[in-house]
Amino acid sequence: MAVLGGAGLGYLNQVGLPGFAKRELQERLAKRGVELEFDWVRLELDGAWKAKRLRLGQADPRGKLSLAVEDVFVRLDYRALLSGEPSLEELGLEGLGLGAALISDGTNLPPVTVNWPEADLHWGNAGTISTKGLEGEMLGVQMGVSLNVTNALALRGLVDRIKGKPEREPKPKDPKPITPDSLSKSLGPVKAQMAEWLKRRREIGINEQPVIQLSISGDATAPETLSGGITIEAGGVKTPAVTLGQFELRLNLLSSDLAEEGAKRLTGKIEVSDLGSDRANLEKLTGEISSPALGTKLLPATVEYQLSAVEIELEKFKLRSGSLKGTAKQLDASSEYFSHQMNGVLHRLTLGQTQVESVQLSVAQLTNSVAEPIPTGAAVVLDLGRVEASNGSIASAEVRASVTRMEPEIEPNESWAYWAYLAPYRMEFDGLAKRLVDGKKLSIEEISLDGFWEAPRLEIKDYEARFVEGGATGSAELDVVTRLAKASNRTDFDFHEIIDLLTPKAQRWIRQYEWDEAPVVEATVKAKLPAWTNKKPDWRKEVRPTMTIEGKVNSGPVTFRGIQVDAVESDLGYADLTWSLPNLVAKRPEGEVRFAMRSHTETQDFHFDFHSTIDPHAIKPAMENEKQKKGFSYFDFEQTPIIEGQIWGRWRERELTGFRASVAATNFTFRAQQVDSLTAGLMLTNGVLHATNAVLHRPEGKATLEALGFDVDTKRLSLTNAVGKLDPVAVTQAIGPRTARAFEPYRFNEPPSAVVNGWVQTGPGRNPAGLKFKVDGGAFQFSKFKTLDINGDIIWQGHTLMLTNVVSEFYGGELRGNLFADFDENRSATIDFHLETKQTELTGFMSDVLGRDSGLSGQVDGVLDIKAISNDWTSWNGTASATLKDGYLWELPLFGMFSPLLDRMAPGLGASKFSEGTADFKIVDSIVTSRNLELKSPLVRLQYTGDVDFDGRISNAGVVAEALRDTWVIGPVLGPVLNLALSPIERMLKFNVSGTLNNPEMELKHIPKVLLVPVQLPFKLIDELVPDGQPTPKTPKKTD
Repeated sequence: MAVLGGAGLGYLNQVGLPGFAKRELQERLAKRGVELEFDWVRLELDGAWKAKRLRLGQADPRGKLSLAVEDVFVRLDYRALLSGEPSLEELGLEGLGLGAALISDGTNLPPVTVNWPEADLHWGNAGTISTKGLEGEMLGVQMGVSLNVTNALALRGLVDRIKGKPEREPKPKDPKPITPDSLSKSLGPVKAQMAEWLKRRREIGINEQPVIQLSISGDATAPETLSGGITIEAGGVKTPAVTLGQFELRLNLLSSDLAEEGAKRLTGKIEVSDLGSDRANLEKLTGEISSPALGTKLLPATVEYQLSAVEIELEKFKLRSGSLKGTAKQLDASSEYFSHQMNGVLHRLTLGQTQVESVQLSVAQLTNSVAEPIPTGAAVVLDLGRVEASNGSIASAEVRASVTRMEPEIEPNESWAYWAYLAPYRMEFDGLAKRLVDGKKLSIEEISLDGFWEAPRLEIKDYEARFVEGGATGSAELDVVTRLAKASNRTDFDFHEIIDLLTPKAQRWIRQYEWDEAPVVEATVKAKLPAWTNKKPDWRKEVRPTMTIEGKVNSGPVTFRGIQVDAVESDLGYADLTWSLPNLVAKRPEGEVRFAMRSHTETQDFHFDFHSTIDPHAIKPAMENEKQKKGFSYFDFEQTPIIEGQIWGRWRERELTGFRASVAATNFTFRAQQVDSLTAGLMLTNGVLHATNAVLHRPEGKATLEALGFDVDTKRLSLTNAVGKLDPVAVTQAIGPRTARAFEPYRFNEPPSAVVNGWVQTGPGRNPAGLKFKVDGGAFQFSKFKTLDINGDIIWQGHTLMLTNVVSEFYGGELRGNLFADFDENRSATIDFHLETKQTELTGFMSDVLGRDSGLSGQVDGVLDIKAISNDWTSWNGTASATLKDGYLWELPLFGMFSPLLDRMAPGLGASKFSEGTADFKIVDSIVTSRNLELKSPLVRLQYTGDVDFDGRISNAGVVAEALRDTWVIGPVLGPVLNLALSPIERMLKFNVSGTLNNPEMELKHIPKVLLVPVQLPFKLIDELVPDGQPTPKTPKKTD
């Protein structure tokens, strides 16, 4: 057996591994997806194995990777191997070669080969690792690695030790069998990255070949012996996405023996220039790092560093220059932790459209570990120079914060979202900003705040905004778990200074106010915010229903739309989507307005309660309609009225607006007309204005109105039982000067009583109506006519007007009548009226007509029926009749011109009263015609025929005078004889009449005047009938 064993060892030493064993080994590795090939494998006499030209490969659809080693030296720990624990005592590799033939998207990529024939890598059983000749080109990069480290196994577990994790014995794991699939999966990412590099290799241009150099030497168990360095250089790199002018990274470590006294053991620098891409550009970046010695766990005990940059530009970010300096010191109590202190300066920082002149950063007491860079605490100070933005600027700003990492009282969950990142920290902070302006009107002198964060609560303990005059102060808090937010605020600055920051609706509201001293507003706001995980919350639907506001408003003198108020105060509230001003009081010198308001933000419904004792003239400046202002100027109040009521409705839907109010006013005038008192109830519902129980008192009487309705949409006005006894002159003057002038001819000596019911359509144009007036007027005067009493009804129906049941005392008699008028589109009317008068005394009637003592007397009965067009004086048509009793008419020129002639016939004949008179008239186109006007007296009878127009012109007129015709004594006995005797004279007393009613002219009808001169009649009376000259008529004396 010994001989056989020795022969076998000799065979393995001289010849090597036999062919059947090689094939067995190749088959086993092939089953694991590994290709194996070598020239020979031999066993040295000292138990070490050697292999010549060892080649390993792995292939799959993604391509093939291969490794070639010229010489391999392996020494195993056979004792450990026999106990089932393989162990490697020594390993040597000389002459390395790498290859890759990859496939991407079905296309063969250019093959890659790396040959380092002089490379030598050695691992010793004492944990020594060393290299020689490990340098050459790999994928276009010149690489070099030089290692000579003893006790390298001491570095095992260094990362865990740096992290502070306790060292634990590794638990044995059942090795998973290696299969072609598992091996292909493990190498898949390597092949993918290499394939991506090879595809883009042609797109990459490099002016200078990149260089990577790494060297380490020393004893891993003695940090003071370690030395080495790493160098990375590249220049002139161009890719489709990035260009790089120069890149250099150097890091050097000197052993204690090599480091001169006072020199830094660890030094390094980095420099990047002309780095550019589509999204970013960097002109230059430099940095340096140094440490005097290594501390525990091979970490630097103290590190000093500095970084500077010039011209950095990214999307919406630009920096002209900046620098950062700092130190990091390893903590004695916990070597994996470092304490930092740093200071930084940035110049000309641009963020979008905002420019910051300078930024100074100071960080102290920042503590973190290499394994966990997130700090456990820090004190930060940030100072900003002038900040310029498109909508304003800030002169300077300063922020201070103290951050401490701690275990939160409440463990955050997914609902915290981004707040979970802050949960492990407690922060106290404060800030100050000076001279904030918006380029328009906003100017804030200072803004300061002071607060803290400790999960789950954020609190702003105090904030203040100070303006040139006034400011704002308050506090705020937020619970992240409940999402409940609360803010308290007090403002006493002019809101016009921040008007450009408000919404258009709020701007329109604030612009209505003016004040010398800003109002004071105090309010506390509470709300539940949307879920933090909701990236697009609907604030209106989610937050507003939870919002509540409790506050108070106080103001000194203020002007609202020109309305001046001395002081305003009110509580302010918002809850259940409803705004409220429960007790607003606005004071003026003459009185005050008390006001309560509720307004629902969703339904837009509103409700107001008000009580006013101010002068209504105060609101004139707020009126935009000049007619409304003019209407208010008609009032003059000695005492302010009392108005109280309610208004309700829905914003933007005027048809739903309603109000109810009561008005009480005393001692005021309207258009200079005195009103002693006025009370009324007002109501607006469904677009209809109602006035009820209105009572108006004047010195001469009062007026009451049971109900009034005005439809805002249809413009229809209705009246119910409007009863009054007021001076019509005062009423018409109150209506307007045109109405007053129109009613000047109509005058009541005492205020008439009137009752009105019905409706009328108002507004421009021809409007119908349905009104009925019942008038009991007392003494009345129309133009020149007077009456002691007049009553009647007026009915306005559609476009027609009727006067019915008119009964009036008329100069000792009675006047009755009616009128019908139908109005057309041209503001004219077709009128039809009927008048009857009985026992009217001519004395007073004609005296009023003539404006003097007429000298007439008698009683008249008459009837008049007329149809006409109101604005056409020539359109009168109709009939009339009249009866006279005991009338004396000789004072009228038309009759008086015959008086001298009749007196010459018989003294007193031309001055006797007419016992009776009758006449019928016909009016055609405003020409009055009569064919039977007859006046009778015991001594004379006059018969008139002819026409008279409305201008008093006489035409086709004639008069017959019959003397002694109706003498009652002569008549029965001698009448026929006397009539026969006087028939020649009667024929001569027929006249033609011309001229006008005021200046009539007469002429004998049958005998020309010149022919009568030589005639001698039997009676001298006849000679005197026609004198040579016509004397001036004298006023006859009355004879009974």
